[in-house]
Order: sequence, then structure tokens, then C-alpha cells
Amino acid sequence: MAASYWETFPSYAQHPLSSKTANPTSICPSSSQEAVTAWNELFWSSLGYQRTQRTQAKSSSQGSRTISSHRFTLIWLENSSGQAFSSSDTLSHGQTARPAPESCGNLSPSASCITLGVCLITLVSIIFLNTRHHKNHPARKKLQLPGPVGSPIFGNLFQVSKKRPWVQFSQWNKEFGPIYRLEMGLTNWVVIGSPKVACDLLEKKSSIYSSRPRHIMASEHVSKGLRMTFMPYDDLWRRERKLLHLLTQPKAAATYLPIQAQESAQLCLDLLNCPQQHWQHSQRFAGSIVLQIVYNRRALTNSDPAITDLRKCTDLLVQTTTPGKYLVESIPLLNYFPAILAPWKKEAKKLFQETFEIFERLYLETAQKFQINPEYVGNCFVARIEPLKKQYQLTYEQAIFLAGVMFSAGSDTTAAAIETFIFACAANPIKIAKAHEELDRIVGRKRLPNFSDESTLLYCAATTRELLRWRSVIPGGLSHMTTEDDVYEGYYIPKGSTIVPNHWALHLDEETYVDPQKYEPERFLNPDHTKLIGTQWSQRGHHSFGFGRRACPGIHIAEKSLFIAFTRILWACSITATDPLDLNAFSSGFSSHPLPFPVEIKPRGDWVREVIEQAVEDDGPDAFKIE
Repeated sequence: MAASYWETFPSYAQHPLSSKTANPTSICPSSSQEAVTAWNELFWSSLGYQRTQRTQAKSSSQGSRTISSHRFTLIWLENSSGQAFSSSDTLSHGQTARPAPESCGNLSPSASCITLGVCLITLVSIIFLNTRHHKNHPARKKLQLPGPVGSPIFGNLFQVSKKRPWVQFSQWNKEFGPIYRLEMGLTNWVVIGSPKVACDLLEKKSSIYSSRPRHIMASEHVSKGLRMTFMPYDDLWRRERKLLHLLTQPKAAATYLPIQAQESAQLCLDLLNCPQQHWQHSQRFAGSIVLQIVYNRRALTNSDPAITDLRKCTDLLVQTTTPGKYLVESIPLLNYFPAILAPWKKEAKKLFQETFEIFERLYLETAQKFQINPEYVGNCFVARIEPLKKQYQLTYEQAIFLAGVMFSAGSDTTAAAIETFIFACAANPIKIAKAHEELDRIVGRKRLPNFSDESTLLYCAATTRELLRWRSVIPGGLSHMTTEDDVYEGYYIPKGSTIVPNHWALHLDEETYVDPQKYEPERFLNPDHTKLIGTQWSQRGHHSFGFGRRACPGIHIAEKSLFIAFTRILWACSITATDPLDLNAFSSGFSSHPLPFPVEIKPRGDWVREVIEQAVEDDGPDAFKIE
């Protein structure tokens, strides 16, 4: 039987954060009471507390009524043997509780009270420091960027939508201009919605705009600082970037063209054989290319164990990058809470172990084959990284992660782009008919398009550019961070600010693109359609591969993969919508792709299947693996 129990927090109505200094109106002036309740629940649940509901009857002169109050509790109990228990509900005498997490050990009530007291003091300190931060910040004495009004404590943290925040950011651009600020807890955000501003800051001033903001969950806990995507602009990042440049520069990228041609032929055959699974085929195509380039392994199906494991790593990472999911990202002091009050730390440890085990196993399998027979693994990344580790001062763990993250960076985004392309074909039949005409005129019907056709298939190339602009694969962009104070157009941007280049707004900017909501490949062709053109701010006409020193290192590989996939799909397939399409029905994850949509995919003619089957047979399952 439980000897004692105690509840750590009172109901919301009695909590200090609901006082006059942090009432619902000041926390979120434009929100409803439901929104206030939502952020209250988010705050405590992010610390590991669960909501419980207590109902009691009260009598009055008018009769009886029921009062329901929500409480956030973390209840610890001890049995007679000293074993700790916890429950998500308020327990009465005689109820059974489930065992507490192992990390809690034998937690006595006195020790628990001390821990609770320390954490409450920390919370008060957060409020004090945040108030002082805003009061004494140098920006108060300089011209500040405009932005929506937030609360004194959390700023705009709970005003940002969790689903498709880039759309909300774009709406705020229309209200506050091409650049504005958000106060996300203790972090200053600067949101950019103009290609001009993005290039002025992230390209022309890349020396101070090339770092990354602190990602406590995704980088420090789930990746242990090993994931290059989240690394600050430091010496380790420079060394890894230099090595990646060696592996992905145009000359090196050209060695992977046979792999991309092989997989694109298989992609077309898969689409013809099982068109209803086009999303799975896109994933296999993208995953198998990266798998061959990095580990010299091919995936013939989307259920290949290596593909499944690496995609799991990507999914685990995406879980930790959802904006607002972890309050510690906006209030870093919560990172110093003990694990008992920060259960996300245990979750992060598990995620890191799972990710590293997968990366390590694939790396070692390839490295061991390289030691036995260097020619067997050819020019794959692992075969080239292994002998260069010492030269680039990479540890065992750093080399493993450098190879592993290439899959996350290259496969998910490429698959999303192909799925978006199929969606665009179904939504824009008139434009796609022009691409079909160009292919029939230049390539004909007796062979597949090849990389040698790229310079003459200008409308197809423009179709690729327009696809990456029209629906950005990473619509929210990848955030940068300033390493020095800066002033732009008279506005002060403090050191340590998170810079958000909102691709959704950049690519729909009406000053840069005429009728930006329309799918118009012609916008990237000169008047007589004899030359590809870009925009004033980008030679490619879009910013999907990032900015400055943080631009995607695999850009040359990615562009070739998309070109050969898009042109061969256009050559082989007739893609039509079977019902009206919702042009905004896209996922809200880190990389965005269309939600399931009604589409019919079939061969463009009788000649298609024979040509594709012959191309697949000529390549063979392992045509480019050197035994």
C-alpha cells in the first residue's frame, strides 16, 4: 500500500503563470480561451506532466452543479519496500500505481520536494531573466524590426501555428513587410519573406549569417552534435563541408550519372506496373540512389531493410524538429532540469542510440568490404571517407554520421519533389502537353531521354525549375543564425538571432514572379524559348537548395536526379487527375509533399513499355557495382 503521495502542481487557475502579469490576454492577445488552455497544456506536458481531470459536486441554493478542474500532476508513491511508483491520475487510498521510470530510482518525498523546489525556482528565474532580457536588450535602444505583439514572458511562442507555419509567416509578411521579428521565448527570430532581403543577408553577408541556431533536442541530444545539418559555423563544420565538396563537386557528381539513369528507368517501370503506389516508388528511387552513392548498396524494393532502417532515422529526426513540440528549444534553461522532470531526455537518448546503431552497421559493412577489396565498393562515399578521416581530423563517430546524414538530406527531399511533380502534372495538363511535344520532337519514341539531351530539352528543364519554385520541398527553409550584431536598412539584428528564410513566401513573391500561384515553366525561358533564365536574385530561379555557405552540398547530384526522373516520367507516362485536386493539400512536415490525391498513371503509348523494359534489362540489378 502507498505510504504517501503528493501532487506537484495546482490547477491552472491557481498557478503563478495565470496571475495578472501573465493573464490570458497578455499571453496571447488575439487568441481565444481555448488557445490559452492549449498553450497551458503544452507547457506542462512538455515537462512530462499529464493532465488529469477532477470532478466534484457542489451544492448551492439554486441546486447542485458539477465543477471540473484540470490539473497537471506528477505523482510519486512509495510502497512498504521503498519502491517508487507514479501515476498519471490522482490516486486515492488503495489504488494501484504503475512502476516509476527506472531513472527515478527510490525517490523519497523529501528528495522529491527538494527537486521540485529547485525547478520552481528555475521557472521563476526564467520569468525574471526574460523580463530583464527584454527590458535591457540593446535592441530597445535601436530601431527594432516590426512584428506581431506577443506576451511579456513567452513572446510570440504560442501564436505560431504548429501546422504549416510557413503560411502564417507569409501572412505576417503582408502585414509587417519583407522582414520582421518574432520573440520566441528567449530567442529572437527574424523572418524573411523577400528574395532581395534573403540575398542581401544570407548571400552578401554570409560571413556572419552562416551559423545554425541551437537545436537542443535534434542536435545536442538526438545527434550528440554529430549531425552536420545542425552544426554551428565552426572548424568541424568547415572540415566536413570541405570533404563533402570533394565528394559532390560536378566532376565527382558525374561519376554517379549511370546510377541515376539506372534507377530512373526502374522508376518508370514501377509506375507502369503498379501506378497506385507512386509515392512508394518515388521513395525507393530516391533512397536507392543515395544508398548506392553512400554505401554502394542497391534497393530493388521500397521495403529493403537498409532503406527501411535509414528512413526510420529520418522519421526519428523529423519528430524532434517540429516547431513548438519541445518548449526547451525556446526556453533553454529547461535543458538543465533533471531527467525526472524532463522525460524528453530519456526519449532523446533512445533516439540517438537507434540512429547511431543503424548508421554504424551500414558504415562498417561497407568499410569492411573496402578493406577486403577496395575495388568492390568503387567510389561510394564510405570508401572515400575512410582513408581521408585522418587528413580531415574526423573521429570514428563523426565519419559514421557524415555518411549517414547524406541519406536523410538527399532521399526524403528528392522523393517529395518527385511526388510533387506527379501532382503538378495532374494539375497542369496543358503545360505538361508542351513538355510531351518537346520530348517527341527531340528524343522520339525509340529511346529514353538521357543526360546528353539536357541542353536541348529546355522546356523540360524549365518544368523542373518551376516545380521547385511552385511548391517548395522545404517550404519553411532551413534557419540560419547571426554570429555578430548587424544593421539592415536601419533595423538592428542582434547577434544570436535565428534567421528564417521562408521559402514559401520567397517563391510566391509577387515582385519577383508574375502570377506566382500559377504553374508557368515559361517564366524560366527567354521569349523565343532558346535559353534558360533565372531571376534577379537567383540564376536557378528558386532558392530550394539554400543560401550562401549553407547551401546544399549535394546540389549537383540532386539536380541530375530530378532532371532524369522528371524527363523520363514525362516521356513514358500520361498523368491525369481523376477528381478535382486541392492545390494546397500538402503535408506539414520538415519536407512537404502532397497528401494522397486522385490520379491515373498509364503509358503514353504502345512503344513505352518495350523501351523501358529493355533499358532496365541492360542495366541489370547491379550493373554498376564493381565485383
